[in-house]
Amino acid sequence: MLARRLRVTTGARAVSTLARLPGLDGELAVESMVYSNAGARAPWVVCFHSSGLGARQWAAGPQLAPGANWIAVNFCGYAGSSPWPREQRAPSLADQASLACAAIDHVVPDRARLFVLGHSYGGSIALASCARLAATRDVAALVLFEPNCFFLLPHEQRAAFADEVRGWLELARAGDEGGFMSRFYAFWFGAGAWEVMPSRTRAKLRETLRDLDLELVATLAEMESADGAVLSSAAINGALRACRKHAMCGTLGTHALTLQLLERLRTHAGFELHETSALGAGHLAPFTHAGVVLREMLTLAGAPLAPEDATGV
Repeated sequence: MLARRLRVTTGARAVSTLARLPGLDGELAVESMVYSNAGARAPWVVCFHSSGLGARQWAAGPQLAPGANWIAVNFCGYAGSSPWPREQRAPSLADQASLACAAIDHVVPDRARLFVLGHSYGGSIALASCARLAATRDVAALVLFEPNCFFLLPHEQRAAFADEVRGWLELARAGDEGGFMSRFYAFWFGAGAWEVMPSRTRAKLRETLRDLDLELVATLAEMESADGAVLSSAAINGALRACRKHAMCGTLGTHALTLQLLERLRTHAGFELHETSALGAGHLAPFTHAGVVLREMLTLAGAPLAPEDATGV
């Protein structure tokens, strides 16, 4: 593993960690945005982003909790992180967690207390990463906002959703990008959701979600694994038994499948459930309503917060 400073902006530095994965040729670079002004003994907030956003979605965080250091990992294909080598093999959640943990282990001191935040696809990676980190580190809290860890659903619901995802991926593999995006958005937001978007918005989403198919492949593989999930509820409870676990949802348009998953996290994995107080906050609330939602996530985690009137966020 090798780290180097890439650039410095608004108190943040981008650090690239080189890591290897089984079955892949060469090394992959994992870029992390690091804010380490709180001192060597301060706790660390560890952030896992949503699909299409990258580590930048957490940029408001250090203003809210300046008493902590921060690391926000970019997944494969985001910012300075290497694209996934599609020609070699498909990625898994375990792969993404391994890369994230390599970056965390390189940047964050071994004895630092960790407060972990995850959103959507990043919620699944956060869960997988925490199950590893907790074996050797002090993971104080895990807070997820509308995570997509649908591999934890009961068998019947999981199988039905897996069939839907296979349909999306068939369109993607056939080169029908429009059909893929249309069906994906129709499932989550209703029929015609993709078609009514302005063309500029669709073009931007095609760019930011260019690796969405790979993220779906990783999620599908976990759903198809033996008896439901490699990351089973029992495994999560065992690995994170000393960790505070919270899951949140928005106040606008939360999908029924997500609500079922949140209830599953409560009943089978020991999570406490919360709804954000931000009115009109949907799935992207940690980014679009950062001032409110990030503060709530940090409060649940127990991270050291700045007074509300001091942040300007």
